[in-house]
Amino acid sequence: MPSFPTLAALALLLGNVCAQSPTEPDSRGNSATAEANANLNALVADRPELLTLMKPHDDVWTWLEVHFANHGWTIRWSNNQSTLQHYLARHTYTADGHPVIFIARQLRDGAPISAEAQLSGLVFELLNATHESDFEDVAARGGRGEMARDEFILANARIEFSVCRETQDFYHDVWCPHVLQNHLDDRGGNWHLAIGDDFDDWIAYHRRVSRDGYPDDVYGREYDALIARHRAEEKGPAVTSSGT
Repeated sequence: MPSFPTLAALALLLGNVCAQSPTEPDSRGNSATAEANANLNALVADRPELLTLMKPHDDVWTWLEVHFANHGWTIRWSNNQSTLQHYLARHTYTADGHPVIFIARQLRDGAPISAEAQLSGLVFELLNATHESDFEDVAARGGRGEMARDEFILANARIEFSVCRETQDFYHDVWCPHVLQNHLDDRGGNWHLAIGDDFDDWIAYHRRVSRDGYPDDVYGREYDALIARHRAEEKGPAVTSSGT
C-alpha cells in the first residue's frame, strides 16, 4: 500500500534555495480535465490554506490538474483523515482501481501541518500514484512467492525513492519559479532535497530513524497478507464431511 511516512520529520531549514530558472509546461493530454478540476475544487474547499500558495489556472494548479487527470485514469481526493492511519500522506485505491489520495492536516501531537508541507505531500502522492503498474508488478511477484519478504519491501521502497527524486524535480521545475514569481516564502524543507543518489543510504536512514518503521511496517504487512492469500489459494477450499 503506497504511502509516505515522514513528510514533516525531514523538514530542513535550508533557507530560500530556489534559483531563477525557466520551466517547461506539462505537455501531457488533458483528458478527464473536468473530473480533475472537481477534485481540485474539493481539495481547496477542504484545505483553503492551499489557496495562499496557488490559485486556479496558475502553473501549480495546472500541474495538479494534469496529474489528477492522470491520462484519463483519474486520481481522486479524499479528506478522510482516519484512512491515513499514522501516516501524513498516503494513497489507496477504489474498488475499480482509481487511486485516492489522503493528506494529514496535523501532526500526531495536534500541531498543524503547513500549507506547503501539505502541498508537497500531495505532489508526492500524485507522483506515487502514477507508478501503479510498478507497485502491481511487485505485488504480483510477491503474491506468487517469487520474492523474499525483505526483497519485496525493498522493491516497493525503491519505487518510492524514485518518487522522491521526481518530487525534487517538481520543486526545481515548478515550485521554485512559482515561488519567485509570486514572492512566496520558501525554505526548501518539505521537498526531499536532502536525499542523495544512493538508495541504500536512504533506506538505511529510514530504518534507523523512522518512528513508524518505514518501509518494513506497511510493506511487511502487505507481503504477509499476499503470502497468506497465496497459500490459501494453493490449499483450495476446505472440504467438510456431513457424516454418514
